[in-house]
Amino acid sequence: MDQTLPLNRVSLLLLIFISCFAFSSASPASESESVDFSKAKNVLLGEAIEAAAFNRDFRSAALLQLALDQQQLSERDELPLLYLAKKYVELGLAGRAMDVYRLIAEQGEGERSERAWLAYAKLAIDNARFDLAEQALPHTGKRLDNEQRVELGVIQSLVYLHQRKEKAAIRALPKFKHDTDWSLYQRYNIAVTLLSHYRNKRGALILGELAKLDVQNDPAKAALRDQANLALGYSLLQLNKARQARKYLAKINLDTLMASQALLGMGWAYSAENNYRKALVYWLELQKNSITNTQLYESALAVPYGFGRAGAVNRAAEAYDDAIHRFEADIVAMNAAKEEIARGMLVTLLRAGDPADEFSWLDAWRSAPTRIGVGKFVPLLMESPVFQQALQEYRYILKLRERYKSMDEGVAQLEALPHAAQLQSDISAAHARYLAIGEAFRSAIDTGEEHLNALATEILESHQQQLKNYGQQARFGLAQAIEQAAFGRRESD
Repeated sequence: MDQTLPLNRVSLLLLIFISCFAFSSASPASESESVDFSKAKNVLLGEAIEAAAFNRDFRSAALLQLALDQQQLSERDELPLLYLAKKYVELGLAGRAMDVYRLIAEQGEGERSERAWLAYAKLAIDNARFDLAEQALPHTGKRLDNEQRVELGVIQSLVYLHQRKEKAAIRALPKFKHDTDWSLYQRYNIAVTLLSHYRNKRGALILGELAKLDVQNDPAKAALRDQANLALGYSLLQLNKARQARKYLAKINLDTLMASQALLGMGWAYSAENNYRKALVYWLELQKNSITNTQLYESALAVPYGFGRAGAVNRAAEAYDDAIHRFEADIVAMNAAKEEIARGMLVTLLRAGDPADEFSWLDAWRSAPTRIGVGKFVPLLMESPVFQQALQEYRYILKLRERYKSMDEGVAQLEALPHAAQLQSDISAAHARYLAIGEAFRSAIDTGEEHLNALATEILESHQQQLKNYGQQARFGLAQAIEQAAFGRRESD
C-alpha cells in the first residue's frame, strides 16, 4: 500500500476498521446540534417543528427544503437552515448542504455570513471542489474565532496546493494551535502531498507534529497519530534512514490494521542494516495475522528471503515452499470468491447491519466464526479507495431508503382523513409519487450492487495476477535455496 496517499474520512476509518471506531470530525453545522424552532412564522416551519420533535428528521428536512423552495425561509431563519444543512451532510448530500450554507452566507452579514462561508468551504474541500472553496475565501476571516481561523488557513493552503503553488501553501498554513479534528486531518493531507509530489521536507515536519498528538483517549486523534507515524516511517525507509524509520514505526498501535504495515516496515528497516534475525522477528509475527491483506502476502516472501540472507537455507527453502502453496491456494480461493460475488454473497455481507450506520456491516464480518469465501478477502477490497467510495455511496442509498419507508405512513394518514374522498386526486398523486421514488431507490441500489460486484471482481483478479508474480519469485528463491543447500552451505540458525 502506498504510504503517502492522502486520506479521506472513509479511508482513515477503514485503516483501523478491525477496531471499528468512528472518525468524529467536527460537523460544519455544529451550531445546529440543538435546534429551537419556537419562532416559526409559517405553516411549513410548524410542520417541520412537529416532525423534529418526534425525531422524524428526514420529514423535517424535507419540509424545510419545501419552505426554502417556496421562498418562505431567509437568512433570518438561520437555525432551521443550519439544521437542514446538517441533515443533508448526514445523508451524504453535500451539494444540497452547500447550497443552504451559501444562502445563509450571501443573504446574511457579519459573523453569521462568515461562519456560513467557512462551512461552505469546508464541505467543498471534503468533496475536492477546490474551485468552490476558493470562492468562499474572500468573504471570511475578520470575525472568526481562533479555531475557525486555523481552519480557514488550512483551506487556503489546500487551495494553493491544488493550484500547484507549493511555497504559498506552506506560507498560508497556520501554526499548530487551536486545531479542530477537521484541520488536523487536513494537515495530514497537506503533509503527504508536500512529501509525495514536491519532496518538500516541510511535509515531514507537519507529520512529525501530528505524530506527537496528545490523543487523550480520543480514537480519531489516535488513528491520525498512528497514520502520521506510519507515513514518516515509510518515507524515511525510502530515504535509507532505517534507524529513524524504526523510531516512528515502533509507536504504532498494534491493535489496528496499521499494525500489519508497521510490522512489515520494521522488518525492512532491520533488513536494510543486514540484521535479518531481527527482521524475521517482525515478519514472522506478521505471518500470524488472521487478516488477509497485502502485507501478509509481502511478508510471505520476506520471511524466506530473511532466512536465506541469515544463512538458514533449509528454513528458507521450507518458507518459500510454504509461500508457493499459500499463493496457489489463495488464487483458487479468489476464484471461488468471484463466483460468490456473482451469486450476490458479497452484497449480502455489505448490506448487513443498521443502514443508518455505514460501518455496522463490519460487525457481521468480524463476528463470523471463520472468514471463508469472499469474506476472507474483505480487507483486500478495503485497500482500494475506489471500492471504499462506492461502498460508502451504496450504504448511503440504503440509509435513505430506510427513511423513505416512513413516507408510506404519510400516504396512509392521508387516506384516513375524514374528507379523504374529496382529496382522492391528491392522495392518488402522493401514492404514485411514493411508488416512483421506491422504484428509483430500487434502481439505484441495483446499480450500486452491480458496481460493487464489478469492482470487487476486478480487485481480486488484480491480486490473483500479483500472487502469480509472487509465486514465480518464490519458485526462483526456492531454486536458489536448494542450490545453496546442495553445495553444503552451513545453517547459521
